[in-house]
Amino acid sequence: MRLTRLDPAAGRAHPGCMTKLPDSIAPTTEAFLAEAGPRLAALCTACGACLRACPTADLIGMDKSGAAAVTEDLRRLARGEPAESPAALKWINACAKSGSCISACPERDKGLDAMLLVRICRQNALNVTHQVPPKHDAAAFVRVKTFARLQLTDEEQEKWL
Repeated sequence: MRLTRLDPAAGRAHPGCMTKLPDSIAPTTEAFLAEAGPRLAALCTACGACLRACPTADLIGMDKSGAAAVTEDLRRLARGEPAESPAALKWINACAKSGSCISACPERDKGLDAMLLVRICRQNALNVTHQVPPKHDAAAFVRVKTFARLQLTDEEQEKWL
């Protein structure tokens, strides 16, 4: 466990306030995805309960009658293989992280986090199979800069911004 000194109110180092940060679960994001994706895919039975419970799927007008086929595509994507149906790609690309899939999953007690599985699938569809295009956000830099200003002192803002 790493130790760091944080002032919770200011969000920066402060002497005397010790907070324990958990050790990282993998040395890189890629290492985590390479381990977690196949592990979660092996736990998934492709029953479709996650899709049937998903409110986002309703909002994007998905037909839930083919939920088993869509979740079979999740298993493929989690292993780094291409999805076979556009429905799976549409769903993972629209995921709003409601978490409804987690409690609906019958394999949850065995360690399957359905929302994490969907997020890993999106990363693999974006970076491995290239089946999902990246989202371009012209205002992203403005929001990051605004967020940074909330954390910097006036002196730091003068120096860096």
